[in-house]
Amino acid sequence: MDMEKQDKVSNLHPSYAAVQKNREIVQTVHGGTLKMRAAGGKFLPKFPEELPDTYKKRLASATLLNLYRSNIDLMCGLVFKDEIELKSDVPTQIKTLAENIDKKGNHLNVFAETAFRKSLEGYAVIQVDAPAWDSEMVKSQEDFDALDLAPYWILWDADSVINWNERINPISKRTEIDLMVFKEIKFERKGEFGREKVVYYRVLFLDELNRSAWQLHKEQKNEITGAKEIVQIGGGVITLSDILN
Repeated sequence: MDMEKQDKVSNLHPSYAAVQKNREIVQTVHGGTLKMRAAGGKFLPKFPEELPDTYKKRLASATLLNLYRSNIDLMCGLVFKDEIELKSDVPTQIKTLAENIDKKGNHLNVFAETAFRKSLEGYAVIQVDAPAWDSEMVKSQEDFDALDLAPYWILWDADSVINWNERINPISKRTEIDLMVFKEIKFERKGEFGREKVVYYRVLFLDELNRSAWQLHKEQKNEITGAKEIVQIGGGVITLSDILN
């Protein structure tokens, strides 16, 4: 197989692939009885001499005492017993952003607890993003506020961060990220009432000019062969000095 075919945006980092089975166990246990039953023989295998009907009945009646999730809830309760306090020296603008930190209606406290829970699956990544805007459209702070162009946070769990790369900055000798790939699964509207599953790959990277850049790829069917393929549907340069600080 040639290198071009192997070098795909859907490639997994070796560390991601090595612990994926562990994450599946954690997620199944956290999901409780119904998720364990749905996993079937993956985590509740059939005995060698067990009849199919007998196994089916055993699987349907199996229950899980979810001490794992109870302990996660306890840990989160202890860590976030008190709300995050923004001191008086924090700018008013940041305090305003904290009221809806992800533009999904979640306060900073709610977002932080969710990130903490997700990090217990191995890690979680917080991406700070902002809408793209044209300077011709925004002439004042009032325009900026009216168009809701404020930055916001995006939480990526361990399952979604599938690849990354680090490098040593040749000047500062600081370890920095020069590639991150996020896998995002959405259920988008199809027709008037239907939904279809769509997979995207969002890439942040440093280009050949050492500029922060981005790409967006999408899984779709080839119109001629019907085979699944991944095509790039967007990309550009980010006006930041680093992918992550």
